[in-house]
Amino acid sequence: MEALPPLLQYWQTQTPAAREQLCQEHGLYGIWSRYGLTSPADHLKTLKHRNLLFLTDYYFLQQNALEKTGTSLVPLKGLSLLRNIYNLHERPLTDMDVYTSMSPEVFLPFFANEGYVLQNEIKWKYTQHKYVFFKKTEFIDLTLEVHTQLIVRDEPWLPVLTSDGCLQKDDEFLYLCYHWAEQHTCLKLFWLFDLYLYWQKNSAQLSHVWEKAERLQLTPSLLAAYWALKNAFNLELPQHPTVNSYRSRTLARHLSCEKMFWLHQRRWTYLTLKFLLKPSLKDNIAYNFLWLENKIHTKRQHFS
Repeated sequence: MEALPPLLQYWQTQTPAAREQLCQEHGLYGIWSRYGLTSPADHLKTLKHRNLLFLTDYYFLQQNALEKTGTSLVPLKGLSLLRNIYNLHERPLTDMDVYTSMSPEVFLPFFANEGYVLQNEIKWKYTQHKYVFFKKTEFIDLTLEVHTQLIVRDEPWLPVLTSDGCLQKDDEFLYLCYHWAEQHTCLKLFWLFDLYLYWQKNSAQLSHVWEKAERLQLTPSLLAAYWALKNAFNLELPQHPTVNSYRSRTLARHLSCEKMFWLHQRRWTYLTLKFLLKPSLKDNIAYNFLWLENKIHTKRQHFS
């Protein structure tokens, strides 16, 4: 049994009602069981069965993709971590994320033949490389997100895959950092547990993360992971000159255990992180203008 890290020690200081609220908000029931903390048995059973259905469907899709197109569907995020990090009852999985080098002309009919229906959505810069599909089954409704790029940059990142069709370890860790920090502004703590458990298992193979982060403009996301893992788990990542920068010190202050647990109620902290986690001020301003433009355009189409 692992010792309780600072993050869980802080959680234990809260009232029973607050602990329940935080578990639901951050999807932590399953992860708590790893530390011997009590979680509702029915919830863990449901979580295990849902995850098993997702994984089973993914394996069928992967087999058919290889047979019919000769291309692998690379598992991402929770789908990947349930295969090699978590037990089935420990991590919530609400959808399946995969990366593919197939063109839309190839994968759109492929997924249609597999029973998946493409969601109609307005594309903008930050969603133009993602396709969302739905499939109804006897037990649950499945959501599949297909990514043709891993990060949104002017020059695409084309990752080198391992022999078994997965991301290399340092690429996968960086992608998890990007997803948690830049994409979702550190909102959910089960994503932080993804980073912690991944680092625990694969740290020996992550020696090039700072170098790759600089090249891919992911240094802010990696800095956020550095301080969050240090504050929440007493984990020491390799040092780097940027750790002493003003941006880094500001991230450290805003990624305490308390602030991360209650981030959804701390608007100023959230906005500060949102500002700091984009690669540059220009990227932050551009993102917000494009996001607002897309929202206005979507509403106009809805009411037209």
